[in-house]
Amino acid sequence: MRYLVLFLLSGALLICMAKALADADRLDISSTAWLFDLTDTPLNPQKAAGMLAQEQSEAHPMPFLLWSQLLEKQIRNPVLNRSAAAGCLIVYGDSSLLFGQTVLDPSDQKGCLISKDLAYRLFGSVNADGMEIELDGRTLTVRGVLDQYDGIIAAAPLPSDQAELNMLTLGRPDDSQSTDKDAQSFMDRHGIYGTSRRISLYHTAARLAAVLMPLLAAAWGCGKLFKQAFRLRHLPVPAAGCFLTAAAALAVFLWFMPYPPRFPASLIPGSWSDFTFWQNKFSDTAEQIRLLVQTEKTVPEQALLAVSWNAAVNGVMAALLLPLWIKTASAALRDNLFYLLCGCMVLSFLVAVWLQNDYRIMWLLLPWALLCQALSSYLKQIRLTVLNCTDK
Repeated sequence: MRYLVLFLLSGALLICMAKALADADRLDISSTAWLFDLTDTPLNPQKAAGMLAQEQSEAHPMPFLLWSQLLEKQIRNPVLNRSAAAGCLIVYGDSSLLFGQTVLDPSDQKGCLISKDLAYRLFGSVNADGMEIELDGRTLTVRGVLDQYDGIIAAAPLPSDQAELNMLTLGRPDDSQSTDKDAQSFMDRHGIYGTSRRISLYHTAARLAAVLMPLLAAAWGCGKLFKQAFRLRHLPVPAAGCFLTAAAALAVFLWFMPYPPRFPASLIPGSWSDFTFWQNKFSDTAEQIRLLVQTEKTVPEQALLAVSWNAAVNGVMAALLLPLWIKTASAALRDNLFYLLCGCMVLSFLVAVWLQNDYRIMWLLLPWALLCQALSSYLKQIRLTVLNCTDK
């Protein structure tokens, strides 16, 4: 019964962690972008075309996408006579900032992108590339199908359109460590202004949730080893070996982490005498969180929020399952370490194949925790044996 419970806990823990990591990876787009709300000063397609031409002449052009979200529109498949209501995004610029690898050229006025669910409703299949639809009297050809959004269609505006593009998504140039100052320079260069929303916070929250359980496991495993090393401090050689073993175990674990820990450059003050840096940083982050929570979400933001929420739920569930797994594994470890290690490797393989996610940390986490527990127990036995011999 104990092994069945351990098997179920291990599977649930690995599944939750894998799903959290997968959701965090899906938000990679948002980690390199700013979002500006231009509702008070919307731009038209002619201004957007001028911005694109001017930016391409810069030494380090910043990719950007101007877009707006319209009310639901009726789109129609003229061949099958199928209709569906969909939210419409008018986009101009680098659409990869919203849609990843599925892009729409800003000069392509006869193309569009549709969501996967919409493709199925209109064509009966998600393979809709090259198919034609009708939108507001325009005949558009599907250039790609979007995986991360539901119920939307994205199209470029016509040159004669007076559409108001009231949202700006701004990315970073290739091989650049752009900061908020660079984003503001872009705004000043083109004479536009708007309220900034740091959508990278969605990605940050998802990543923190995804690595919460691995970090707790690292703290637990290495903590046990360092604890035994400290108790062996009166024996220099065993204590030094134990400290080195614990340090090596921690280094190996961090090497396999999906997101290696590093100190963000944005958290480093510009000068040592900037005593208000942390206070301003905290206030700015709190304001950004308030904006993300209170402002009405656009369709892309709703998708980011949903994925970030899923990552947070799965990450927290994995962290809550970890203490139960540790307690069960510690009791079962007294019987046979070898079979437990083999079972964890097989289970990790099955979960990776089932979810089609091959994260290195999945293969290492459970065996690493078992080895730390076994080594800690072995060191404890050595310490007790030495103490008994000393007493005698």
